[in-house]
Amino acid sequence: MISRYLSEGAHIHISNKFDLTNADGRYRFANLRSGRHRILVTYIGFKSLDTIISLDQDAEVNFQLKEERASLETVILKSIQRRTSSENIIRVSDTYLQEQFDGSLANTLEKLPGINAMEIGAGASKPIIRGLGFNRVAVTENGIKQEGQQWGADHGLEIDAFSVEDVEIIKGVGAIEHGSEAIGGVIKIINDNVPPEGFSGEILGLAKSINNTLATSINLSFRPEKFYFKIKATGSEFGDYSVPTDNIVYLTRNIPIYNERVKNSAGKEIDLYGQAGYLGEHYKSTLSISNVYFKAGFFPGAHGIPSLSRVQDDGDRRNITYPFQRVNHFKIIQKNEWFYHDHSWEVILGIQNNHRQEWSRFHTHYSAQSAPEFNPDLELDFNLNTYDAQLKLNKDWNPNHSSTFGAQAQFQDNNISGFNFLLPEYLRSDLAIYTKHTYQVSENLILSLGTRLNQSSIAIEKFHDTNLYNYLLENGLV
Repeated sequence: MISRYLSEGAHIHISNKFDLTNADGRYRFANLRSGRHRILVTYIGFKSLDTIISLDQDAEVNFQLKEERASLETVILKSIQRRTSSENIIRVSDTYLQEQFDGSLANTLEKLPGINAMEIGAGASKPIIRGLGFNRVAVTENGIKQEGQQWGADHGLEIDAFSVEDVEIIKGVGAIEHGSEAIGGVIKIINDNVPPEGFSGEILGLAKSINNTLATSINLSFRPEKFYFKIKATGSEFGDYSVPTDNIVYLTRNIPIYNERVKNSAGKEIDLYGQAGYLGEHYKSTLSISNVYFKAGFFPGAHGIPSLSRVQDDGDRRNITYPFQRVNHFKIIQKNEWFYHDHSWEVILGIQNNHRQEWSRFHTHYSAQSAPEFNPDLELDFNLNTYDAQLKLNKDWNPNHSSTFGAQAQFQDNNISGFNFLLPEYLRSDLAIYTKHTYQVSENLILSLGTRLNQSSIAIEKFHDTNLYNYLLENGLV
C-alpha cells in the first residue's frame, strides 16, 4: 500500500493504475508488486512529480508538490518509450509522433523496432509488424478495432495521424485480446486522455517538397472540471509524386513517366474529430465521433487497360482525374471505465461505416458488356457497417498474480455495387471470450498466459458474372 498526503483531486498514476486523492488528500494502491515503480503525480497549479520508487513491503510515502510559477521558460518535452516487464509493449507519446511525423501514422511508427510501413502513393500506408500486415495486424482506437477494406495494399488506415495522442504496439500474449487478426501484433491508438483543466490547443503544420504537400491540423480541448471536450480538425492536399525515373514496366510494357512525376497521384484528406468526456472519482466515460475523408488518384498507366495516351502530362500537378479512389470512414465510440484499487471494468460500444469507392472510365474485357445506366464510371463500391460491443475486467489478485477477462461481440454488413467485381456482399457475426493471466515467478521471470474462444459465422451472397461466364463458355473453359 502507498498513501500520500496531497490536495483533493490530485491525479496519481503508478504502474498502469490510476486514482484520485480524496478530501483528506489520501489515496491508496493495493497489490503492487515488489520492485521499482514509476509514479506520476499531477495537480493544477503545481509542478508535476515524475519519479521512481522502490517497494518491498507496505509503505507510506509523502510528497510535496512545488507551486508552479505564472511565467515559465519554454519547456521542450521529449518522448519516452517504455516497455512493460510483463508484456511485449512499446509506448510512444504524441510528442514523439509530432516530432517524427512522416506523412502518415504507419510511416511515423516505422522508426520503431520491428515496425515497417507499406506505402502506395503519398497518402495511403499500412503498418507491417515482424513481416505481417493486412488482416494479420489489428489497429484499434479507444478499444475498438478499426474495420475497413484493409485487405488491399492501397487501402490505408483511415485514421487522422495528427489527432493521435498515444500509441502502444503490442506483441505476444497481450494481442490475444484483439482476436486472431492480431497474430502479427496490435497498434493500439489512445485518443481519450484527460486534458488539463482550462482551455488548451495547438496548431500543427506540415509541408513536403516531393509532392508539394500542405497540411494543417487544429486540436482544441476544454475542461472546466470533471467534464471535458475535444475538437480536432485536419486538412491536407498533395500533388503528383516526384520519382527519379522516366519510365516504368507494367505488364511487360514500358510506360513513360513525363517530367519525372507520377501522373494523377495527387490527393486530399479532410478529418474531423470530436469528444466529450467525464472523469469522476472511480468512473470515466468518453463519447468520440470521427470522420475521415480521403480522395486520391491512381496512376493511369497501372489501372484498367494500359494506354500511353492516358499518361501524357496534363500540366496540372494537383488535379485528380480518372481513375481515383474515394474513402469515407465514420466512427462512433462510447467507452465507460470503472476503476478501483485492485480491479477495473470496461464497457465499450462502437459503430463504424467504411465506404470505399474506386472510379474509372468504363472499360471492359468483354464485348457484350455495356456501361451501367446509373454511375457508369463507378468501378467498385464497398459499403461496410460494423457494430461492436465489449466487456472487460482487470483484476489484481495479489502482488504476483493479475488477470484479465473479456467478452466481445461484433456484427458486419457489407454491400457492393459497380461495374466490376472483387468481393461479394456478406453478413458476418463474431462472438468471443478470452482471458489473460500474468504470474511474476521472481524478479527476473514473469509468465504470461492467454486463451481465446471464438464463434464466427458468415453468410455470403452469391454473385454470377454473366459476361465472364459467356467468355469462358465461348473459349471452352466451362
